[in-house]
Amino acid sequence: MLKSLQFAIRDVNYLMTPLIARRKGLAPRVFNHVCQFTQNLGAMTTALAQSPWPFSKAFAVSLLLQLLLVVCYQCLALALGFHVSLPTWLAVVPVVGLLVALPITIAGIGVFEASMVALLTSCTTLQPGEVLVLCALHRLMMALPTRGLIVLALLIPARDRRSAAGSGAGHQSVPVG
Repeated sequence: MLKSLQFAIRDVNYLMTPLIARRKGLAPRVFNHVCQFTQNLGAMTTALAQSPWPFSKAFAVSLLLQLLLVVCYQCLALALGFHVSLPTWLAVVPVVGLLVALPITIAGIGVFEASMVALLTSCTTLQPGEVLVLCALHRLMMALPTRGLIVLALLIPARDRRSAAGSGAGHQSVPVG
């Protein structure tokens, strides 16, 4: 599998380099970054082919994240009063992830919801509306921390800039007391 990935990256690099080079108005820096990225990706796959240990660690982390996602769905379903067994979630969540990754619609719009409704209504007693509520709440539950982290990332540098500006050479502190 790694050999085929390595060949695919090499082929994409071979095919895309002339296309990018012919593109008028493209900055040479962008072109160099794209070439460097594909070369780094090729070097990583070569190193991965020589030692399967990083691949097994990546697989273990991926498996752990899938289990965490299943536990999130199970907890959310139980909180809403929906009784779906853990083995059902273990079967549905990876299949839905695979279906979402397929290029079925533009930007995958609606594939997640449709596949969740189709799979969960066929193997549980949930109604389509209940599945959609579960999907919407799960998306909201996942989006809020992400947005919070983005806001936090934007606020911390702004606070550091203000504190750096306040402690500049032109600012003198006056001792109190």
